[in-house]
Amino acid sequence: MRIRFSGSMFFTALLVFFAGAIVFVALTYPSDARQAPLLIGIATVALGVLLLIGERYPKLLSMMNVSMMQYGGSLEETDELEEVGDREELKRLMVMMGWMVGFFGFVYGVGFLVAIAIFVLAYVKTYARTGWMWSVLVTAGVWVFVYVMFELVIRVELYRGILFGAGPGI
Repeated sequence: MRIRFSGSMFFTALLVFFAGAIVFVALTYPSDARQAPLLIGIATVALGVLLLIGERYPKLLSMMNVSMMQYGGSLEETDELEEVGDREELKRLMVMMGWMVGFFGFVYGVGFLVAIAIFVLAYVKTYARTGWMWSVLVTAGVWVFVYVMFELVIRVELYRGILFGAGPGI
């Protein structure tokens, strides 16, 4: 089977190669100096590989396509529906802002790790409309990625929330 390289696939592969080089060079830095390049480089390599897989298998990538701005359907762009379209867009924007405010409130109360798990699960169940198995797997994957990158790789203790004794300040 022959793989055809499109322009975007070539660019993504180049980006993954460049980010991988940054990761390897960052390993030679002192521990404090390597944290940011490792975090950015490893995340870029992981997401780039996911994108390359998605370009090879588009159906797999389309399963992960969730956008809050597209939630609720789209309206036709006609003169008579333009005002209704503006209201619908404003409604979707307010919903998105509500999710963000809720997330920040949860982070303050229970900390990043718990808030990430709760909100990713709620988001995937609400907008991707997938089964519980897929929702829990995506949530676990995101949580493990965040935990490994911050707590283990760059050794930054994420805010634990006032409920778990982190104190009132962020």
